[in-house]
Amino acid sequence: MDIDYSVIKAILKKLKEMQSPYVSSDEFYLNYLESNCKGFIFHWHLIIENNLISTNKNEINNILDSGLNPSLQNPLKFSQNSIKQLRLTNRGIDFLSSLEKPEITTIILDKFKNEGLSSVIDITKKLAIKVLEKKIDHIIS
Repeated sequence: MDIDYSVIKAILKKLKEMQSPYVSSDEFYLNYLESNCKGFIFHWHLIIENNLISTNKNEINNILDSGLNPSLQNPLKFSQNSIKQLRLTNRGIDFLSSLEKPEITTIILDKFKNEGLSSVIDITKKLAIKVLEKKIDHIIS
C-alpha cells in the first residue's frame, strides 16, 4: 500500500478538530474502524511511528499504546483495549499546518509523493520555513 498524504492530512485534521485539548480514543475511532479500516490502520501506524500523536500521559510507541488491540484471528479487525486521551504532538501540529498550505501540499504531491513519511515531514518543514521567509521579506521590504 502506498502512502496517501491526503489520508494522513484528513486523519490529523480530524484529530485536531476533535481535541479540546484531548479527544477520547473511543470517540475518535468511531470515524475509522467501521469503514476502510485497512487504509486507516496503515496510515495510523505511520502517524504513530513518526510521533505525530501522543496521549495526555505518555508517548504512543505502537498501535496498542493508542488504545487499539488487533484481533488474533483477523489482524485488520480492531477492538479498543482501553480508552486513551489522544492529541496531536507539536510535530503533528507543525506537519498538519504545513499540509494545510496549498502550495506545500501541491509540491509534496507532485514531487515527493513516493518518499517516506519521515522524509516528507522534514521536507514540509523546510518548505514551510521558505514560505515564512518570503512572507517576512515581503513585510520588511
